[in-house]
Order: sequence, then C-alpha cells, then structure tokens
Amino acid sequence: MSFLESRIWIQVLKGLILLSILLLYGMFSWEFYSDAQLPKSLVKRNYEQVLLNSSFIKDTLYTFQNSFVEVDLATQTAKLVKRDGAQMQFKISSGNPNVSEGISTPAGLYVVQWKSKEWHSRQFDNTLMLWWINFNQGIGFHGLAGSGYYGYLGVRPSSHGCVRISREDGEAIFPLLTSGSPVLVYEKNSPFTIGFLDSTDQYLYLKKDDLRKEINERMVHIATGSYLLKRWDKVLIDKQNVLTDGHPIGVWKQNIPDQVHGHITKISMQGVVDRLAHLTLQHSISEKMTDSSVAANF
Repeated sequence: MSFLESRIWIQVLKGLILLSILLLYGMFSWEFYSDAQLPKSLVKRNYEQVLLNSSFIKDTLYTFQNSFVEVDLATQTAKLVKRDGAQMQFKISSGNPNVSEGISTPAGLYVVQWKSKEWHSRQFDNTLMLWWINFNQGIGFHGLAGSGYYGYLGVRPSSHGCVRISREDGEAIFPLLTSGSPVLVYEKNSPFTIGFLDSTDQYLYLKKDDLRKEINERMVHIATGSYLLKRWDKVLIDKQNVLTDGHPIGVWKQNIPDQVHGHITKISMQGVVDRLAHLTLQHSISEKMTDSSVAANF
C-alpha cells in the first residue's frame, strides 16, 4: 500500500469514528409529532407543538450588554448570566391563563425595554409592582408588596402574565440589567442561547424583520438536523432589532414551515453521512494534489 493510499484510509477511518460518535449521542435524532401523537398536556391554544431535541445543538445570538436572563417556564426558574461568567439562579412564577384575566407568559426572545424600582399596574387595580423590569409589552419581572405569592415561586404559574420574583431577587438583578439586556423565555428547552460580543470578532447586524426571518430559518435547520451542515454568521441583537413584542422562538407551529410537520426526519442523518463522505473525498483529493505539487517542486 502506497503512502498516499494509507493517508486516505486514515482519513476514512477518522470519518467513521466521528460518525460513530454522532450516532452514539443521538445528536441528530429529531422527531416531529402529529396532533394525535402529542400528549394533551402539550397541546396549547390549538397549536401543534413540535418537540425539538435542542439539548446538544443550539444557535447563539450575541449581545453588547454585560448580562442576560434565561427563563424556563417548565421549571419556574430563571438564571441571570454575567459577561464574567458569574450566574445567579432564582425562582419565578409566570403567567397562569386560568386566573381571571390571566395569560401564559409567552416564550420568545426579548430585551429589557425599561425598568423602575416602583411601578403601579393600571390594568390590575393600581397594584404596586416592585423592581419592575419590562421586556415584553406589558410583561416584565417584578415583586409584590406582600409575601403570600412567595409560596408559588419555583412551584407553579400564578400571575396574570408577568414573571413574578421575590423582592430580594428583584433588588439583586435590578442593577445588573439595563435597557437592551436580552431575556430568553422558553419551556424546558430553547434552540437558542445568548453569547457576549467579542470586540475582536466579526458579527452580522440585521434589522427586525430580517432578524425574524433569520431566527426562523435557523430553527428549521435545528429542527431538521441540518444546522451543522451550514456555516452561520454570528448575529447581534439589541433594542433596535428586538422591539417590545420580541421574536417568537421555541416549539409553536407558526414558527416552523408546514412541510416539516408530521414527519420523523430521516434525512438529517443521511445528510451527515453525505456531508462526511464529501469532506473526506475533498480532503483526499486536496492531499493528492498537494502531494503531486510537492513532488513537482522537489
């Protein structure tokens, strides 16, 4: 066996090892369910839910700010992350559609719009809201004057739509969040995460409508297992392209094109196999050309 043939076989073996690792971790085993297959508890507002296994693959959106918050509606918890890596976990109680005039806190990508240490709700009998941090139209983080609601924090939704937090946690996060700080709200899993801008790197800035299209496209690629087959630009978000209504993310049907619903996606693994074979062949050809060039130069 020639030296070149040995190198080609080594690259093929590396590719097979990589493929085995992907199969082992099941990173591309995305599944989509029809209405009939979905547990009733997962069907909300007459929308079909698509279960996205985004545990391993997430897209990153970048911020100029020094902190952001993630809210997990499934666990009724939130996490504030700072640029230096420090994190603060705290309990929340989100919106409950079963209370009078209540709605579920909508999942989505938002940014802090404004904040106030004290704010009175005009909609709900001038209720005093403490450490008010608005991020989605009339929805925001806040504490209340009494402590009766503390028993629901981290347990279950109980608000009219806002994200209730303890007064102590409100006082702690209030100075750390500024206008434009991202707020990512999801249920159990999100196809996105937030990263901090690095001044030495390059980023893409999109206007609101273009950003929404880009987010939807990335969700589709994550859902169909083809995300890693494409190179993505690093996208910046701020108060100018994430307005008061935010951007929907997550599992709702209106975010994913109809053609990918109701199918168990098999093409994703085949796409990985094809891509791997293509890269291996490309690498082998490149090496062959390089070897020929070296031989000619010598």
